[in-house]
Amino acid sequence: MKFIQYFHSATGWLAIALFLRLGSGILLLPLILRYVPENQLGLWYVFLSVGNAAVMIDLGFSKTAIRSVSALWAGAGQLTAQGVALADRAMPNYGGVRDLLAAMRLLYLLMALVVALYLIIADYFLIPWGAVSDLTPNSPRFAWYVYAAGQVVTAYTRWQIPVLSGIGKMRLSQQYVAASTVIYLGTAAFLLVIGYELLGIAIGQLVQIVLGRILFANALKRFVPVSLTRISLSKLFSIVSTIWPNTWRHGCMILSGTLVASTNTLIVANQLGLEQASRFGLSQQLFGLLEQLAGILVAAKIADLTALQVQGKLDAMRRMVLPRLSASWLLFSAGAFVIILIGPSILHLLDSKTSLLTPAALQLFAAERFFQFNQNQHVRLVVATNRIPFLTGYIVSMLLVPPLAWLGASYAGIMGLIAANFIVQWLYNNPVSAFHAANDLGFGVMEYYRAAIMSLAEKFGRLKSMCTVVL
Repeated sequence: MKFIQYFHSATGWLAIALFLRLGSGILLLPLILRYVPENQLGLWYVFLSVGNAAVMIDLGFSKTAIRSVSALWAGAGQLTAQGVALADRAMPNYGGVRDLLAAMRLLYLLMALVVALYLIIADYFLIPWGAVSDLTPNSPRFAWYVYAAGQVVTAYTRWQIPVLSGIGKMRLSQQYVAASTVIYLGTAAFLLVIGYELLGIAIGQLVQIVLGRILFANALKRFVPVSLTRISLSKLFSIVSTIWPNTWRHGCMILSGTLVASTNTLIVANQLGLEQASRFGLSQQLFGLLEQLAGILVAAKIADLTALQVQGKLDAMRRMVLPRLSASWLLFSAGAFVIILIGPSILHLLDSKTSLLTPAALQLFAAERFFQFNQNQHVRLVVATNRIPFLTGYIVSMLLVPPLAWLGASYAGIMGLIAANFIVQWLYNNPVSAFHAANDLGFGVMEYYRAAIMSLAEKFGRLKSMCTVVL
C-alpha cells in the first residue's frame, strides 16, 4: 500500500518523469548504440553540450521562479531580494503572481531570440563538422537544425514548468513531462529503426517539446486564475530589480556548471577525437541520469521547503530534509557500483558500437561525480531559502576547471581531464556548500552529517519494525 501511495505522490511522478525524460540514456540506449555510428554519436554529445550551454541565458530566472511563485502562492505579501517574507494572508497573492508571470513571459521571449543567435554562431564555430558537413535530409547537419529549433522553443517556454511546481502542482507537471516523453521515446525509436540515425532523435525531441508546451499552457489557464496582460516597463523593471540580486547569482551557478560540463565534452572531442567523446559522453550521460534519479528525493520537496520557511517551521524542515538527503547519498553510491561493475558487460551484450571509459577512468569519474552530486544537493537546500552565499566557489570553478582540464587532457588524456574536475570539487566546493546547508538547519557541519545519517537509520528502524509485525 505504501508503495502504491508513493507513485500517487509528487515524488513518485518526479521519479517516473525523470527516468523517462532521460530515457535516451536507458530506454533508447540499445537502439542508439546499435543504429548510430560512433563518430555520429560523438557529434550528438557535442550537440547536447552546445544546447545545454544555451541554458546559461536563463540566468537563474527559472529557479528563482519556483521560489518566488511558491512564496506568493503561500500568501507572502511581496517578493524580497534576500530570504522570504512571512505569509501575511491565508490565500495566494494573485496580483503578485499575475505581475510575476507577465514579466517572465516577456523576459523569456527576449531570451529565445538570444538563444537563436547563439546557435547560429555555434553552427559555424563550435561544432567540429569535419567530413560530415553536407546538408541532406538525413545528414547530421540537418539533424542539428531540427535540434536547434527545439532549443529555441524550449528557451521561450522554460518558465511554465517552474510555475506549476511553485503553485503546488508538481505531480501534474511531472505527469505532463512523462506523457510528452513517452511520445518522444516512441517517435525516436521508430525513426532510429527505419534508419534516420541522429535525425530520428532530433525529431523525437522536437515533437516532445511542442507537445509538452501545449499541455503546460493549458494547465496554467486552468489552475492560475489570473489574466496575463501586457506589463509596463516600469513594473517589469521593479520585479526584475527585486529578484535580480539572487537571480544573477543563480545565473552564475548555472553558467559555471554548464560551462564546465560543456567545455569538458568539447575538449575531449577536439583533443582526443569523436570516438573518445562518444565514450566520455555516454559515461557522463549515465552518471547524469543517476544524479538526477538520486536527487529527486530532495528536489521534489523544494517548493514545500520554501513554504515551511515562510511559515517559520524549522523542525518540520529538518524532518523533511535529513532522511531524504542521506537516502540520496546511498542511492547514488549503489547506482555508481552498478555502472562500474555491470555497465561494460551490458554494452557488450547490446553489441554496442561504443563503450564506457576505461575502468580506472570510470572509477575516478564516479568519485568526481559523487562530490558534484553532494554539492548540488546542498546547493538545492540553501537556494530554497532564497540565498546564494557560495558564489565564489562557482566563479572559481568556471575560471579554473576549463584551463586545468585542457592541460590535463593535453598531458594525461582523459584521466587528466577528470582529475582537474575532481580536485576543485574536493578541495573547495563541497565543504563550503555543506557548511551553509548545515547552518540553515541550525547544525554544525559534523552534527549535520550525523543527523542526516541517524535520521535515515531511524527510518530503516521503523521499516524493520513494521516488517517484523507483518511477519
